[in-house]
Amino acid sequence: TQWIHMFGQNVINEARFGINTWDDDREGPRAFTDFDIDALGVGKYRVAADGNREFRPLERGLPFLDFSSTDDITDIEGRFDRSNNFQFNDNLSIIRGSHTLKMGASLTHITLRRAAANNTRGRVRFRTNESGFDVASFLLGFPNRTETGQGMPDVDLSANRSAIYITDDWKVSPRLTLNMGLRWDYYGVPVDKLGQLRSLDFTILTNTDKGPVPTFIPSTIRNDEAKQKLFNQDPGFLQPRLGIAYRPSDKWVIRAGGGWFSSITTLVNISIFNLQPPLSGILRLDSVTDVDRQVQVAFNGETFNIQTRRFREGTGILTLDDPFFGGRARSSPLFARTLETDRHESDTWQWSFDIQRELPGNISWTVGYVGSKNTHVSDNVDGVNGAPPTFLDSNTQANRPNQFYFDPNVPELGAQALGRVRFYDAYGNGFYHGLLTRLEKKYSSGLAFGVSYSYSKAWGDGEDSGGSASARQNPLDRLGSRARRAFDLTHSMVINYVWDVPFGRNLTGAAATLLKGWQTNGIVTLRAGFPFYPRVGNSDLNTGGDGNPIRPDRIADGRIDNPTRKLWFDPQAFRRVSCRIPAHPELCHFGNSGKNILVSPPQRTVDFSVFKNFEVTERLKVQFRTELFNALNTPWFGTPRNIGFIGNDTIVPNASRMGEITSLRADMRIIQFGLKVMF
Repeated sequence: TQWIHMFGQNVINEARFGINTWDDDREGPRAFTDFDIDALGVGKYRVAADGNREFRPLERGLPFLDFSSTDDITDIEGRFDRSNNFQFNDNLSIIRGSHTLKMGASLTHITLRRAAANNTRGRVRFRTNESGFDVASFLLGFPNRTETGQGMPDVDLSANRSAIYITDDWKVSPRLTLNMGLRWDYYGVPVDKLGQLRSLDFTILTNTDKGPVPTFIPSTIRNDEAKQKLFNQDPGFLQPRLGIAYRPSDKWVIRAGGGWFSSITTLVNISIFNLQPPLSGILRLDSVTDVDRQVQVAFNGETFNIQTRRFREGTGILTLDDPFFGGRARSSPLFARTLETDRHESDTWQWSFDIQRELPGNISWTVGYVGSKNTHVSDNVDGVNGAPPTFLDSNTQANRPNQFYFDPNVPELGAQALGRVRFYDAYGNGFYHGLLTRLEKKYSSGLAFGVSYSYSKAWGDGEDSGGSASARQNPLDRLGSRARRAFDLTHSMVINYVWDVPFGRNLTGAAATLLKGWQTNGIVTLRAGFPFYPRVGNSDLNTGGDGNPIRPDRIADGRIDNPTRKLWFDPQAFRRVSCRIPAHPELCHFGNSGKNILVSPPQRTVDFSVFKNFEVTERLKVQFRTELFNALNTPWFGTPRNIGFIGNDTIVPNASRMGEITSLRADMRIIQFGLKVMF
C-alpha cells in the first residue's frame, strides 16, 4: 500500500508499506510414510549427533549413494522454507531551480523459518581403492566412506535492515547534468530466535587432555545467551555515487559515472549453522587402505599388472551391511562449519564511461567501458582442516592439523574427534572489465533493430555465483585458485530486429485478411564458450577429499587447433598427481594446472518468430504467433568429459572418451504456436 501527498507543485512525498510472504515446502517421496530404512538390512541410519535418534516422518528416505564415475542414487531432499519481509519506505522529492533533490529512508524486518539439510539421511561413498572401480566396490559392498545423516533441525531467523539516501540531479547548464548521491545501508546480523546457531571458533582454544583445541560458540543452546550474533555487527556502508552527462553538441552525449555499492548475505547462508552438535552434524568414517602387491591378469590375449591394496590392520572395515560399525559412529570425526567473527558484507566499486552519437534514420551508436571491483566476496571453502598431500598414507584423520574440538555445552565429553571443516569466509575478490559497443535503431517506419558486442573479462576468487563454491584446490591458498569466472564470456554479440511487414496496409476485404498485419522478429546470438578445467580425483592426494577438486599437472597447452565434439581438448597435455603410487613420490603435490584454463564450445543460435495480427473490431485484436527457438537447430555443446585414469597407478590419462562432449547447454529447435487475444 502507498500514500502519495503533494506539498505544493514542487514537493511530493511517497510513503509505502509492503509485506512479502514466501513458502517453499518440499517432501521426499518416502516422507510421512511407514518406510523403515532398518528393514533394508544396510545398517542403522540415525542422526548420530542428536543422541543417535531415528529419523522423523519428514526426514524418512533413502541414504545418498555417491559414485565418482556414474550417477548418484538418492531421494529428493525434503525441506520447508517460510520467509516474511516487512518493509516501510518513505521518499521525498523536491524541485528547486536547477536541482531535483530526492531523499528517503527504508526500514525492513525479515524472518526465515527453515528446516533443511543437504545430507538429511546419510551418505555412503564408493571409490576405486577397495576394488579398482567404484561400481565394483558397491557390488562387493565395500564403501570408501560413510556419513551419518543431519536430520532436519529447524531455525527461526530474524534481522533488521535500514537505509538512508539523498541524491541531487543538478542541471548545471543545458548541456551538463550532474547526479550526486550518498547512501547509507545497515545490515543487521541475523539472530536465531530458537538459539540454535553455532560456529566452531578457531580463535578460542580450550585446554583439554589433547592440548588446546578449537571451541564451539555459543557455549550453550536454546537460551537467551545462545540468541546472539555469530559475527560482529558492521556499522554500515556510507556509499558515494557520482554521474555526469555532457552534450558537446546536439548529436553527441558523453556519460561517466562511478559509485560504491553493497550487498548482503542471504539468510539461507546463515541458517545452516544450526547443523552442528548437539542437534545435528555429520559424523564420518573412512576406510584406510595401503598399497599391497601387484597381480597379473590376462584379458583378450594381453597381460596386465594390477596394483592391489589391502585394508590396514587395526582399522575397521566399512561394509554395506554395517556402514557405521554397529552404531559406533557417535565417536567418529565430526564435519563442522566455521564462520569468522570479523566477517564483512560484500561491497563493489563500479565505474563506467561511454560516448553516444546520433546517426541518420533514428539510429544511435554507443561505445563504452564498464569496470568493477568486488571485495569481501563470500565463499564456501571446504577442507580447511584437511591433511596436506601425504605420501602412501590414506589415514586422513591422523594427518589433519586439528584432530579434536571442544563443546562447552557438553564439557563432560572433553576433546572430541574433529574431521572435515567447511569455512564460510568473505575474503574473496572479483574484477570485471568490459568494452562494449551498440548500434540501435528506434522503432520507426515499422522497423527496429539493434546490434551489440562486448569484449570483456570477469575473474577473481571466491564464489563464481551465488551458492557455488570457489573450488579451491588448496583450501589455504586463495590466490592459487584466482581465475576466470565460470560465467565469463570473452566475446558476446547479439543482433535483434522487429519488422512490421508493410505489404497490404492499404488493402481491404479478403486480400487484407491474408496479406495485412504480418510481423517478423529475430535474435541472433554469437557468444564465446564458458571456461572449464580438467581435474583428477579429490582423494588422490590423501588430503581427505573434502569436496575440493584436485587439478592435474599441466605439461602442454591443452588446446588443439581443430577441436571437434569427439575431441575438444588434448588430454595428453595433463598428468596425474597422486600420493598413492609407490614408485612415484614426486607426484605427491597439488597440481600446477590452473583453474578455468580451457574454453568450452561457443553459442551460435538464431531465434525467429512470425506474427499475424487480425483486427476483429476497433477494440478487439487477435494475434497468431509462430515462434522458433534455435530455429536453425544448431547445437550448443556443453563441457567436455574430464580426463580419467584406468588403474590406481596410471599416470598418463587413458580413460575412454576423454575430451568428448556428450551434453548440450540448451535445447535443440523448439517450435511453439500461440494465440493472443487483446481487448
